[in-house]
Amino acid sequence: MILLDTKSIRIHGLTVSPYKTNCFIVETQEGSFIIDPAGDGKAIAEYLWLQKISVQFLIATHYHFDHVSAAHTLQKFGIGETLYLHPDERPNIKQANTYSLLLEKRAFKKPQSITLIDENFENHLKKMGFLMKHLPGHTPGHIILYTRDEKFLFPGDLIINNLLNISLTLFTEDKKKLRHSILQILDLFLDTTVIFPGHGRPSLMEVERHYNSKINIICGE
Repeated sequence: MILLDTKSIRIHGLTVSPYKTNCFIVETQEGSFIIDPAGDGKAIAEYLWLQKISVQFLIATHYHFDHVSAAHTLQKFGIGETLYLHPDERPNIKQANTYSLLLEKRAFKKPQSITLIDENFENHLKKMGFLMKHLPGHTPGHIILYTRDEKFLFPGDLIINNLLNISLTLFTEDKKKLRHSILQILDLFLDTTVIFPGHGRPSLMEVERHYNSKINIICGE
């Protein structure tokens, strides 16, 4: 469904994952891309065809299997030439299959093409009106994406909608780095910034700043 429609950007949100992981389709004047190709790849592909959207590439905020599970199918259909990933996420490429076997009892289908983010890609993102920032903690190579005017933020799993009431820290998270990364987000973005989180409905920075239990627990330590 369309979550935002302005003169310069249109954002679609799909939640077709058993883990309620959000998949965002972003249309700009310079082209379209997918942030976190998560869930049912066929359902995402059908939506793209119905909306007549041609996707240039895929990008993951991090390489947990629930955030990239649709990449293989999408690329099989010729959607998204490659999946962009921060270089520090390379260890998670191997671990994704392990977690998939444990949680879903089936092997993880790796994307057909993975490309590590470099300066040239960051410059391409800028031309599309987006900036990227490396903020580790949830995973070593976790990134956030946001519009150049800082009005719209895609924080991946660094900020999850407060209504989900998730306060526990994963054993795989680096709590010191996670705290530092979340504090950077709180400092960088205004209360009016719209958040499109990895899980849960879109929210406002002001709301998450005051009511997000995980943020308050981690940043209060």
